[in-house]
Amino acid sequence: MLHKLEEIERYADRSARRALWSLATLFVSQFALIQYGTFVAFSWDIMEPFTCGMTLFDTLFGYLFWIKSGRPYSLDGLREHFFEKKKARMMKKRAVDYENFVRTEEAIEIIRKRLQELE
Repeated sequence: MLHKLEEIERYADRSARRALWSLATLFVSQFALIQYGTFVAFSWDIMEPFTCGMTLFDTLFGYLFWIKSGRPYSLDGLREHFFEKKKARMMKKRAVDYENFVRTEEAIEIIRKRLQELE
């Protein structure tokens, strides 16, 4: 059981990192597109509405993320959200009862403490 949980957590961590890198790529691409459009292809007069639209989209995304998850819109908040979401999905897919596992671990720890007291 512990091996399954470790495997699920490794997979969820990789998935969360992949999602963060995808978001980082999106933001860097937006920045590069704004720079290219402003200084190479067009001018600021043409790119300003696009920049405002992208900024509005990014702000709206952060606000909706905060409303839905209750976490701050930061790298740690995003990583935790993606990690826990993927972990829960994988546990459901592999039929792992995490609450039962935690209760069993707690019971084992209580029994170990009582045994140490008896010795």
